[in-house]
Amino acid sequence: MADPDGSLERRSQGACRVTNPRLPGATPAYGLRGPRQPSTPDPPNPTKTSTRVPYGITKTPAQLAPLGDPLLSPQVKSLPHIVSLAEHDPEQEYVLRFDGGGRLRVQLHEGGDPAAAMNVRLEVPGNDSTAQVETSDASGTVVFTGLEEGDYLLHLEAPGWWSETQLVSVGPDETTLALNVRRRGSFRLHVIQAGLPVADASVSLHSRREGEDPVQWESDGLIKVEPVGWRTDLQGELRVSGLPEGTYDLEAVLPGGQTKTFPVMIEGGENLELTADFSQ
Repeated sequence: MADPDGSLERRSQGACRVTNPRLPGATPAYGLRGPRQPSTPDPPNPTKTSTRVPYGITKTPAQLAPLGDPLLSPQVKSLPHIVSLAEHDPEQEYVLRFDGGGRLRVQLHEGGDPAAAMNVRLEVPGNDSTAQVETSDASGTVVFTGLEEGDYLLHLEAPGWWSETQLVSVGPDETTLALNVRRRGSFRLHVIQAGLPVADASVSLHSRREGEDPVQWESDGLIKVEPVGWRTDLQGELRVSGLPEGTYDLEAVLPGGQTKTFPVMIEGGENLELTADFSQ
């Protein structure tokens, strides 16, 4: 769109700089109209600001703020909003900012393969009414549009898959995130000595992935441990379900202090049967 008199300077997607059309030598900029000629009086309510938003991208009205930010990269080819100002200060320049211009692109992978048909939930922390759920396409891509800048919580809504909630910061343009998804698995541990089950044996589990803590997962309700407290029941058993795929180190300690440690490989969809035999 031509801009011969410089009254419009493209800013960034969803933002533009305009000068008042009343100023000498200026003509009305795109998306604005100045006051009508005296023969046609302005409508009432001179402070009214109205917006029309095609495609339903913007969810809140435009915000007016005095110009003061540095100019951004002039890459905008079109503005998807029309804004009318019935009257404004003829000596003041304004920035028109439109909320909801951010995008979040999430790429889901299982190992090295795209993870398709996965439901992903995105919401503002503490506000369930803002939740959006999108499904990944054949390339494992999920795109959320119309987002305001800020922090969001993201997690999978897919039974049988591990989903630890992540905090994601969305900027004014497009934010990208790569996420490796894992299936869930379970195990049942039998602790025995001289062929008999050992009750009240203490069990601990440590992930070989840095930053992963099964004890915290249980506290957060992400996995289930039976009985509660990571100790074997009267049958000498301990059951852990909902673990993400991976390698762990399991340690069993008898009431008398004897200890056994061994690695455990959790595979998605499997229920392992493990035995810690203190007779050997």
